[in-house]
Amino acid sequence: MSASNRLTELAVRQAKPSEKVRKLADGGGMHLLVHPNGSKYWRMDYRIEGRQKTLSFGVWPEVSLTEARVKRDEARRKIKDGINPIEEKRERKRIKAAQVQEQQRIEEVQGTTFEKVSHEWLKRQERRWTDKHAFDVRRSLENHVFPEIGATPITELGTREVLDALRRIEAQGKHEAASRARQRCEKIFGYGIITGVCERNPASDLRGALTPPVKKPQPALKADELPEFLHRLGEYDGHMLTKLALRFMLYSFVRTKE
Repeated sequence: MSASNRLTELAVRQAKPSEKVRKLADGGGMHLLVHPNGSKYWRMDYRIEGRQKTLSFGVWPEVSLTEARVKRDEARRKIKDGINPIEEKRERKRIKAAQVQEQQRIEEVQGTTFEKVSHEWLKRQERRWTDKHAFDVRRSLENHVFPEIGATPITELGTREVLDALRRIEAQGKHEAASRARQRCEKIFGYGIITGVCERNPASDLRGALTPPVKKPQPALKADELPEFLHRLGEYDGHMLTKLALRFMLYSFVRTKE
């Protein structure tokens, strides 16, 4: 099958539309389709594995006659080698689309800061928290964590960066705040792993790396002090609601906050 190059650029330019689609052959299976609306498309018919196929080379004049012939000759060489140009073209598009998608995913992940992931985590957790607890958690992150690592992409944070941020909190003597910040960072990184924006949890590696906060025991009545307390409570002449609330606590053993 040899290409005879029957068409010329002038013939292509002057090809007039008709009521039906016209096919102007150039040779080697390639032809120009002239549609009734005047648009002109390059096509090539070929057979491979016993099946008839049609390959598209684009629209004239975006693709000139010379360019279309180059595409035709390249396609003929592939067919000769047993390669289906249409399938190869689809595979190239599939690979390119996958590469673009992967690049977009990488750019999105790289642009995902620790603070952004934290806000997503907070939004999901706040539904099951009290307003006060949600406020406290958000404020602690805003005061102690975000200024240090909030603007950093979460994928760029390792144990050293997180530890440095926590050490700065410790340096202010805020050991309880540092401990809670580590716990919250651990949960945020865990959420990041689940949602696919990071692969490791550096905060979990820092368990035991901070100075434990000194817990102050809460003042409490001793067992032998209860009789005296009940006696004084019985003689208490203050607000009745206070007196009843204290008695209710003795019966129910709820926390004062409850």
